[in-house]
Amino acid sequence: MSQLRNMVFAGAIALALAAVSHAASLASDDASDVAYSGGWTNGSNGGSGFGAWVLSPPVPGPFSGHFIGNSTLNGDGSDDGNVGGVPLDNDINTGAFGPVAWGMYANSGRNATAVRPFTGGPLAPGQTFSVDFDNGYINPGGQIVVGLLDAFYAPVLQVLFTGGGTFYQYQDVGPAINTSVGYGDEGLNLTVTMTGPTNYSATLTR
Repeated sequence: MSQLRNMVFAGAIALALAAVSHAASLASDDASDVAYSGGWTNGSNGGSGFGAWVLSPPVPGPFSGHFIGNSTLNGDGSDDGNVGGVPLDNDINTGAFGPVAWGMYANSGRNATAVRPFTGGPLAPGQTFSVDFDNGYINPGGQIVVGLLDAFYAPVLQVLFTGGGTFYQYQDVGPAINTSVGYGDEGLNLTVTMTGPTNYSATLTR
């Protein structure tokens, strides 16, 4: 397995980097950073420890693009209740001056991706990457992907949901495998911890 060096988001998804995110040096960012006061644009670079965002398409169009928005409005906009007695937050918003998250949209056969590198190099044993994300409705056959890439931008670990499916899936080598987490339009957290130079443990939780 290659070392985890970059992060990638693809599909129609709202997301917010939150909590702990480490590379060779501490890295963190969220959509409330001043760097995104003019929107989430190609080449924007907030937080620390990350390189600039590479967005595709680089300019929003009628079928796909990137934006800053309120994740509460994603999906049906209502709280899905409790999971195991724990209330869901209904969103992944960040920011003390207003609820915001990064968002992407893609339809009519188009794709939207967002990729950025860790400036400190690949994740090292004992280090952890954590990202909060959510998704709205996914058309049958459509797909959202959150993942980590190696230094050559090849997928190493991906968490995905395919429209028409039942469960989120993960994929590293070989075919995608179902997790026990079913579809929802509330927030999810992906946490990846390096257990060795090329090995990791990963958890997906609501």
